[in-house]
Amino acid sequence: MSRTKNSQPFMRAEAAMKQKRHQEAIELFLKEPATLAQNWKAMWNLGWCYYHLGEFSEAGKYFDSADAASGDAACKWATGLVYLKEKNYKKAELILTESLQLKERFATHVTLALAYLTQGKVEDAEKVHLDGIKLGTRLSERYACYVGFLSDVGRDTEAEGMNRKVRELRAVQ
Repeated sequence: MSRTKNSQPFMRAEAAMKQKRHQEAIELFLKEPATLAQNWKAMWNLGWCYYHLGEFSEAGKYFDSADAASGDAACKWATGLVYLKEKNYKKAELILTESLQLKERFATHVTLALAYLTQGKVEDAEKVHLDGIKLGTRLSERYACYVGFLSDVGRDTEAEGMNRKVRELRAVQ
């Protein structure tokens, strides 16, 4: 996400995040709880720090707070990602669908398709991939994810054909 308020601890926290020093960044964000509570981008960043440390419950709390404060589609996506990690697939599906309704994002399509697939909703997962491909943005990446889906569901011949399409698209990008 973009820059948080220019408090010294937040600026140092963002620098620590960029260097993957997530625990240090967490400590810096938490130094200013009042400012943190009023800054959804800082809450988002704090959530990412916890996410990278595998502390999904804590990450989810901050992503939820950032979402409540901003209504930003990326916050909903991150919350859905946490639910997916926690194997709460129904909740992930719900929040990721809400995120896509707010804004179309490649990452959200892929994550929602994974939420469907883990629940055995193969047709829904495929539809999400195909809907994403129809949008045309980041096309080679969308096709590459679709190739992975086809392989995951045992449709290897189709995956090979789509893989050729991915190579063709990448050659012209």
